[in-house]
Amino acid sequence: MSELSEADISALVRENDTYPEQVWYTIAAFLFIVGCFQWGSLVYSKFARRRHYDSDEETATTNVIQYKFSLRRIPLAIINVYRVVAFRWTLEIGQSYTLNVAEVFVTVAYIALLLIYAFINSKLIGLCMVLLAPH
Repeated sequence: MSELSEADISALVRENDTYPEQVWYTIAAFLFIVGCFQWGSLVYSKFARRRHYDSDEETATTNVIQYKFSLRRIPLAIINVYRVVAFRWTLEIGQSYTLNVAEVFVTVAYIALLLIYAFINSKLIGLCMVLLAPH
C-alpha cells in the first residue's frame, strides 16, 4: 500500500482550499469576456457609418438601391447568425417549458467547468484509489 507524504497531503489541502476561488475567477473571466463583447457591440453600433438614402415620391421608382457584397459587413452577418442561433432557436422540454440555445450552452459549460475542476488533479484521483483499495 502506498502512503502519502506530508508534501502530498499539504498540496491536496491547499488545492482543496483554493478550488472555490479558482471557480469564481473563471466565472468572473467569463463575465468579463461577455461584457467586452457587449461593450464592443455598443461602440460599434454608435460609431459605425450608416448610409442614408434620401428618396421622395418622384424619384422612388427610378432610384433602385443596389446592395453590393461588402467585406466590412461580414462581422455584422456573423453576429446576426449568432443571435438567431443562440436566442431564437429553442429546445422544448415537456409541454410548457422552453430553453434557448444560449441558456443550454451556459448551463452545459458551467457543468463541464465544475467537472473539469473536480477531476483535473490526478493526485486526488490517486488518493481516492488508495482509499478505496482493499486492504
